[in-house]
Amino acid sequence: MNHFKESVTDFVKKLRAYPILATICGFEQESVPGVGTFYDYLNRFWLGEEPSKVIREPRSKKSKKPKKDEKLPDTDSNRVSDLVEQVLNGTTFEDRPEGLLQKILKKCAVKQSFDLKLCGYPHKLVFAGDGAP
Repeated sequence: MNHFKESVTDFVKKLRAYPILATICGFEQESVPGVGTFYDYLNRFWLGEEPSKVIREPRSKKSKKPKKDEKLPDTDSNRVSDLVEQVLNGTTFEDRPEGLLQKILKKCAVKQSFDLKLCGYPHKLVFAGDGAP
């Protein structure tokens, strides 16, 4: 839902319209949860204090598209070097909120994919990152 920058209502509609998306999200097409179920889940998942303001639908940002054969300008040229410096100094990123989600993804999806032999040979696996802003 966050990836698509959509409200809960629109995301539920999309899950019901696209069976492959429902499957990727772990639902059977016939049993996609309703809007209220998602709100109940989000309220339980949120560990901090409840936000003081009303949660509203995300606004779509107007993208500044570059001209043909041009790249978007780098908004923070030191971001990667700062992260590398932190890692070299021994900083771990497991304490951050997304660390829990990464652990869940690793255990529920990545490890299962390896166990089911969906990723080929682990010792020959090559990872690649996209440097797009």
